[in-house]
Amino acid sequence: VKNAQIRGFSLGVLLDSCQNIIVFGNNVTENGGYGIYLSGSSNNNVSQNRVIRYSDAGISLNYYSHSNSIVGNYVAKDVYGGTATGIGVSLSDSNTLIGNTVSNSWIGIYLGGCSNAFLRDNSVISDSQTVNPHGLNVEGEEGNMLHYIHDIDASNTIQGKPIYYWVDKTDMIVPSDAGFVALINCSRITAQNLKLTKNWISVLLFSTSDSTISNNEITNSYYGIWLYASSGNTFSQNNMTSCDGYGIFLLAGSNNNRFVGNNVTWSNYAGIYHVSSLGTILEGNYIANSYYIEGLGIVISQSASVNLTGNTVSEFPTGIVLGSGGNTLIGNVISTTDGSGIVLSSGNVLRTNTISASEYSITVFATILDPSSFVNDVDSSNTVNGKPVYYWVDQHDMTVPSDAGYVFLVSCSGITVQNLNLTGEGQGVGLISTSSSTVTHNYLSGNDVGVQTLWSTGNSITENTIAGNLVKGIELREGSNNNIVSGNNMSSNGYGYNIIVMQSSNNIISGNYIHSSQTAGIYLLYSADDIVSGNDIAGIWHSGGWMYGAIVLDATTGTLITGNNITQCNTDAISLFGAQNNNITDNNIIQNLRSIRFEGVSSGNRIYRNNFVENGLWIVSSQPNSWDNGYPDGGNYWGTYTDVDNYGGVGQNQTSGDGIWDHQLNLTQDGNNIDHYPLVVPTVPIVRQFESYGRNVEVYSNSSISEFEFNVTAKAISFTVTGQTGTGGFCDVVVPKDLIWGTLTLYKDGLLLSEGADYTRTDNSTHCIFHIAYSHSTHTIEITGTYAIPEFSSLITILPLLVSAMLLVFLVSKRRLSRFFSSTLDM
Repeated sequence: VKNAQIRGFSLGVLLDSCQNIIVFGNNVTENGGYGIYLSGSSNNNVSQNRVIRYSDAGISLNYYSHSNSIVGNYVAKDVYGGTATGIGVSLSDSNTLIGNTVSNSWIGIYLGGCSNAFLRDNSVISDSQTVNPHGLNVEGEEGNMLHYIHDIDASNTIQGKPIYYWVDKTDMIVPSDAGFVALINCSRITAQNLKLTKNWISVLLFSTSDSTISNNEITNSYYGIWLYASSGNTFSQNNMTSCDGYGIFLLAGSNNNRFVGNNVTWSNYAGIYHVSSLGTILEGNYIANSYYIEGLGIVISQSASVNLTGNTVSEFPTGIVLGSGGNTLIGNVISTTDGSGIVLSSGNVLRTNTISASEYSITVFATILDPSSFVNDVDSSNTVNGKPVYYWVDQHDMTVPSDAGYVFLVSCSGITVQNLNLTGEGQGVGLISTSSSTVTHNYLSGNDVGVQTLWSTGNSITENTIAGNLVKGIELREGSNNNIVSGNNMSSNGYGYNIIVMQSSNNIISGNYIHSSQTAGIYLLYSADDIVSGNDIAGIWHSGGWMYGAIVLDATTGTLITGNNITQCNTDAISLFGAQNNNITDNNIIQNLRSIRFEGVSSGNRIYRNNFVENGLWIVSSQPNSWDNGYPDGGNYWGTYTDVDNYGGVGQNQTSGDGIWDHQLNLTQDGNNIDHYPLVVPTVPIVRQFESYGRNVEVYSNSSISEFEFNVTAKAISFTVTGQTGTGGFCDVVVPKDLIWGTLTLYKDGLLLSEGADYTRTDNSTHCIFHIAYSHSTHTIEITGTYAIPEFSSLITILPLLVSAMLLVFLVSKRRLSRFFSSTLDM
């Protein structure tokens, strides 16, 4: 294939399972993914070709393409951006690359999973416009040294500087003109005072020991320094900046290395990434800045006996990640911009570390859910945002000091956590396998979770303000049984849950104020025999997810939901997902998107003596459930359902009313859900809100309220009250003074009522409040005024028009007068 012009194809030249082919002197331009591509092809010659503009690779040897000669080619990306390779050799051995020039590719020359490549006089260059250029990239299968055995001498250059790719060298000094350094199975090598740039790896050590890498300037590489199975080396006073991957990457049995006084700045993914190695010393290093929100300062993973002392980690989203145990952190200074100061697993020692974090100072995690996975030795010499850390293990009958900045309790009992302001943590208060402790009167905000418990029993979480946490307010998990969560003021806790109980039982959640939050107010998952009572839940909205509601029972049984006020939620008041045999009773469910929703096999639940008022839908259900508690306890009050109450008794055939409508209420057409004894009046007095002209009229009553109307012309508010004949009824009516005003008069069934005798009136600056008492049957209540809002609104509308008209008259008159005086002066 010789001297051809090959342009505009998806692939310029393809050799597939070929041998002894010559591809010579061709102009291969703008051919989609690849210019020249060899697959399973050996002993071919690709020479003196000009390969321009490709998206994947200019020349690519793949899949056992052995012993080819790639000679004297000019390969240029020539279009900026992308991740293209100039010349790539993958899984192909004993290839020869001589005298090629590679320009402006993301990777100049790539040797991946291959061995015995022979490189001479190749030049890799890139101009200032090339995005993240990397000269030579050598990669191999983990642990396979053969993939790093190549014959690459210093006649090869990167940015005009020699490549020093040394194999089996000892007691040598890398020359000062180096552009790239690779040490394979070497020992006692010194590389210092070098300026290395635009490499995939600037300094590569594979199975190399007892060497010194110091005082080097490393810029614009993907990895600054990379080690594999290399031990006993010292890296000091190196400056690494703008590594678009990692500053220092250490893995796979690289033991007993020392990293001292290095500066690593603007490494996108991690400043130092340390995997599967032991005995490392990281001392006095400065790790700063990342362009990426997932950037990590220092990561220690699957490693032990790593000593981090006196390092500074600054302006990374996450500071230090300890993903394994047996490591020591002493005197490190950590500041973060978005994530956690320290992410902590188990078995580590922390002393005198200083953490300042914009989001979380310490986040504790466990790869295996077991209490021992949370045990660390962390004393109060560590500080977060200037306040001490109290990370207590196996402590008992103590009170956390009032200066606490972080509280985490493991295997403790009898601990009191009170009057603290805890913000910006993974867990505001963490309780792991902790019992009989009290968390009370704390302010918990801006954490991932306000209070989190695992395997913790018999604790009290009471009267805290828990607001503005990012995911959850209170989380009880994994066998956190017999806890009390009560009297907490909770609002705006993230996109998750205010209170969530998972795989835990016999907890009491009562008297909490839960407002203005997303997804769920109280969420019970795989739990049993809990009590949810007397909570005030309002303003919950769903985020478009599946399982949402003010109270959610998900695969939960035996739970009692009672006495809760659930109002004005743009979601389900109560949602059941595969939940069975729960009791839902005596709740006020008012002005929500839906009353109750059932999904999955949610059956055998008993729902009775609840007040369902002004909800968008009563129920969504295809499962049979019980909607009353028999006679005389009855069923539920449905605000929009009216019937007659002339009869009573189990069969509603005895001649006297009994506060139960005479006919049953079929809630679903399939007959699976019937309230046999719907109630005439609410089980407790409740507030209804009726909006007119943007004003709310509130009616608080023990009667059934219907047929509310605001009549503009009559300047009157009217509604109907209904109750069991002969019982006492009342209503408190709160009327805005800017809706109707003047002389206000009250009527019952068209008869004028007398203030003081038939009703009382109180006033504040904005509202009139009327209290009206009566004997139940059915009555019409009417309140009339002298003036009503449309007249006021009309006046507001007319006044600007009058002012405008008067101004127009004035301006016209002024112009006429001006013309008159002007004419007079001219005369």
